[in-house]
Amino acid sequence: ENTAKGWKPHRRNFAVVKEAIMDGFVPMSMDKWWKRLKFWLWQDCPWNSIPRRDDFLLHSALCNPDVSPWIVELLLECFPRSAMIPIPGSNGCYPLHIACVTNSYVSLPFEFPNSRNVIEMVAKGYRDAMLLKWNNQLPLHLAIAKSKQWTEMKFLVEDEPVSLAVPESETDFFAFQFMAVHRPYTKLERRRFQNIAMKEVGKDVWKESSPEEKVLHVSKVLDKHEAGILGCVFELLRRNPMLVS
Repeated sequence: ENTAKGWKPHRRNFAVVKEAIMDGFVPMSMDKWWKRLKFWLWQDCPWNSIPRRDDFLLHSALCNPDVSPWIVELLLECFPRSAMIPIPGSNGCYPLHIACVTNSYVSLPFEFPNSRNVIEMVAKGYRDAMLLKWNNQLPLHLAIAKSKQWTEMKFLVEDEPVSLAVPESETDFFAFQFMAVHRPYTKLERRRFQNIAMKEVGKDVWKESSPEEKVLHVSKVLDKHEAGILGCVFELLRRNPMLVS
């Protein structure tokens, strides 16, 4: 809700959403909100290949990096079977693959954090998908190619450690090697880092920042991102050091 001191979470509505997640269904009191949510999930869905049906709401939410993990968790509870359904005609694109190729959600300063990450939530919904390839890539390889953080990939590695010994299809690298490969940032990625910096400092602060200050804000995001990559390489190698010998 928008208050005189800026945006703040609506505690009563948030409590109702959490209750809906625990119960696995949306109560009548949320019917108007639920209908709006479904409309905007379809409206803002960037993938045209996803059918506009309730059992594909999860897919639609996962391919949009602006959808909160709370919404993903709600959809998984309301439609648990959706995690097991691939997009028709996609040659095996399951929700887990979508989660791995979509940019990570960046929470707004006023939001309640969700301790669970989207990849873990979806993987638990259909564990078999962790070893299913899409476009000849395991979910772990897709996540690495998208420069996901270790906290996001940890469940994939620890629940299916065999994936560490499967080489990536194009480079023939193991996961830790594939993570270490330098990838020049595309224009879209640079724009994403800028959006992350803007969300972290707040839109008002961003607008008032000088060009030099904006560069500094983005540099901090980049430093954090690259430190995360280095840490991820270490964690991947630590889980299977025999791959070095």
